[in-house]
Amino acid sequence: MSEVDIAPTEMDAMSYGNLIHGVLESFARNAEMAALSDVHAIRETFHKLLDQRLHGTYGLRLTVPVMIQRESARQRLAWWAEIEAEQRRQGWRIEAAETYLSPKDEPWTLGGVTIRGKIDRIERHPQIGLRLIDFKTSSFSTSERDEKIVRDYHTTAIRRSEDPGSFPKWAIVDAEAEKSLRWINLQLPLYHLAMERRYPGETITTALVSLGRTEGDVGIHAWTGLDEALLDSARTCAEGVIAAIQARRFWPPAEGLRYDDFEHLFFGEPLEAVDPSLLTGREAA
Repeated sequence: MSEVDIAPTEMDAMSYGNLIHGVLESFARNAEMAALSDVHAIRETFHKLLDQRLHGTYGLRLTVPVMIQRESARQRLAWWAEIEAEQRRQGWRIEAAETYLSPKDEPWTLGGVTIRGKIDRIERHPQIGLRLIDFKTSSFSTSERDEKIVRDYHTTAIRRSEDPGSFPKWAIVDAEAEKSLRWINLQLPLYHLAMERRYPGETITTALVSLGRTEGDVGIHAWTGLDEALLDSARTCAEGVIAAIQARRFWPPAEGLRYDDFEHLFFGEPLEAVDPSLLTGREAA
């Protein structure tokens, strides 16, 4: 669920992200566009697709806020066009866009639940294999290495003030070198696990692509350390989450969320505003 703005005059973060995702999807789905390797042609194509989507949603006369956001999107796409062209020259070819994890004729399940979602892009290199990409319009720290950027998006360190025993066992990253971490996101591991059965025997890598506010914030961040141990731990975590939901264990709430459309409903203090016994009909543990 999310709040709905019935008369938008500018894009919120989700709409802005969807706009850029839509441009990249249209680009990848068109065989002629996807084969382009000239940076100028790629940039012009991005900008044409961007304007088509903007005018289709907001009309021919854009509001001033949308015009400003349009220029921001044009700049980000222009920076990405440089990298897109370089990837073509390196031998990467776009294989698919918006690929379903669970197609209707072949659903993928974990813990008895069908896992749904779409992978932004799948690319193929003749020597390296497949690369699963997820595009992000958020910015990441440019001082961090690519491996740390993508790993920190999915895991976080257990602080000294936190008791590891307070977290469900399945939430802890169960890999030899990652004992002090817990899972906070399973996106790329689930993509990897889903595509292993779609492409048996193929070498698969994963990456986040950041399309941030500055040129330095635009780049490919590969998760080269996503090995079998981490994938097994991610699968265990996903199954643990599913089991907890099925058992209606929703308490305590997560803290420090970046986005929460319903934060104002709890007067800023969910722990004080909610009687957890009402969530399950019995006293919370």
